[in-house]
Amino acid sequence: PLNTNLTSDEEDHVSHILDTITEKVHKRRLVLFPFFKPYDRSKAFTRACTKHQFGRVLRTLDLIPSPYDFNILCKKFEDRETGDINYVLFCQMIEQDFVAIKIESEQQFPFERARIDEEQKREKFKVNIDTSNVNLNDLIGRIRHHVLINRIRVKEFFEDFDPLRLGTISQSRFIRVLASLGLTGLDGVPLTEAQMFALCDHYRHPDQHDLIVWKQFEQDIESVFTLSDLEKSPTIQVSSQTIYEMPTTGTPNWSNIDPFNKEELHQTMQNWKTKCEQRRIDIVRPFKQFDKHNRGHVTRVQFRQCLAIAGLNYTEKDLEAVEAAFIDDNGFAYRRFLEWIQPQRHDPLRYNILQEELKSLNKQKVLSDIKSLTSIQDILQKIKGQVFRRRIRLYEWLKDHDKLNCGRLSFDTFRRAINPCQLELTESELSLLEDYYRSRVDVDAIEYKKFCDEIESIFTTDALEKNPLVNAEQYVAIKDATNIHLDSDKQDRVTNLMDKMAKRVHSRRIQLFPLFEDFDRVRNGHVTQNQFLRVLNDLGLLKLLNGFEKDNLLEKFRVRVGGRDDIDYITFCHELNALAGFEAGIP
Repeated sequence: PLNTNLTSDEEDHVSHILDTITEKVHKRRLVLFPFFKPYDRSKAFTRACTKHQFGRVLRTLDLIPSPYDFNILCKKFEDRETGDINYVLFCQMIEQDFVAIKIESEQQFPFERARIDEEQKREKFKVNIDTSNVNLNDLIGRIRHHVLINRIRVKEFFEDFDPLRLGTISQSRFIRVLASLGLTGLDGVPLTEAQMFALCDHYRHPDQHDLIVWKQFEQDIESVFTLSDLEKSPTIQVSSQTIYEMPTTGTPNWSNIDPFNKEELHQTMQNWKTKCEQRRIDIVRPFKQFDKHNRGHVTRVQFRQCLAIAGLNYTEKDLEAVEAAFIDDNGFAYRRFLEWIQPQRHDPLRYNILQEELKSLNKQKVLSDIKSLTSIQDILQKIKGQVFRRRIRLYEWLKDHDKLNCGRLSFDTFRRAINPCQLELTESELSLLEDYYRSRVDVDAIEYKKFCDEIESIFTTDALEKNPLVNAEQYVAIKDATNIHLDSDKQDRVTNLMDKMAKRVHSRRIQLFPLFEDFDRVRNGHVTQNQFLRVLNDLGLLKLLNGFEKDNLLEKFRVRVGGRDDIDYITFCHELNALAGFEAGIP
């Protein structure tokens, strides 16, 4: 506000100064406010500047009066508390078109009138709509169906309008949320005004009638997914979600169809189904072409066009019976129609089948004891051969199970720890191994450190630093085929056969390895039994064998590789070359 403590002479003098400045500004067509605005003392719009800045602007515009007149002018527009100059009021009094501050009288906007206007505004929005014909249970059921099939979280929509989480919102906001949920569009549940107001009346706050309890609405609707506070009642039976699914509005009730029309319908549908099966007609494709958005409905005209494209004959009575059974508010429900004509076979879920296959594959397989070894030395030799070829450190697998580092493990723990190594030991072989390394301190435990030292001796000699002059011998893995022992008759038959083939190889200088290596693409030293016989035939050695000799020869060099019985051709070639008098490694 302006300073009113000036005398009458000072007020007249200020008016004379303002008239002089106004005349100059009007004559020169100046705009004063943009010159004062950069000197505003704060980041906000305070409408004040210092006395020095005020005089600086007037001096720049050549409007500054004499020092006496300038002091009286500053006294008129200065703030009584801070001493700053209110340049906005100064600009408003100089320029006629500039308005910065406008003080209205209280008589123009009385508070009583404002209150009356607010009440009239509320009365204006009150609409009297008859909601007696609204079936509230059916309406809530259809909203649940819409939320279920679209997987909508109702709570997230309401929380945006309830920042304080009071559980209540206004009626207008409640209707806006219903629109956001898709309850007023074509794809959702198109609610009428009566249905919306019926929902508002049902969930209205008992004390504050202008608020809607959306929390109760959210609990009623989202019960299709799960029940609230289920942890407090763990024994309660939760209903299946399928009970909340509802048919489309306007779907006819089969029990109310006229018996004559029902008989006509069955006869027509059976004729079309028989014709589709006999002629292999794909009736699904025409409906898919008309249903671009995959909504499951087509128009009545499109349905007749689909029948014409598929070549299905019909009469008007047939069409009336079929349309009466399958037409609802959205159109012709061709999916229910196709379930009659071409029912699809529902295959079981592939995921469950894969889970069962994985369980069967991961299930521990117990090897049969048909070809089990009976000597502990043979078992150790078998383990050493696998460890040497695969470079396995058994101690690394077993030490994690020995928490106290005592060097002993129980039998069950030992089997569980050695099972990932896949040494292919049978039950009887594991029992012999446990008896041989049974601990003297604990009869139910095995000395696994001694077992590991014995197996890992194939890589180096233990305590070699104490005997530096000892010559360490390189371990040579024994082939599995050399451990196969036949009975005396079979062994004699195989020995005679090997001598006959060795004479043929020696006389003709036959090279055995090249043909076998052609079939051994992965170079694992094994071929199949058919490939082995094929190579013998190419070398001209198969005609020396009869039926029994061939079976005995295959049994002699047969080994188990990857769950299949193959032939160890390297051992066979070495033995045959040795009998033929060829030096090893020399062609």
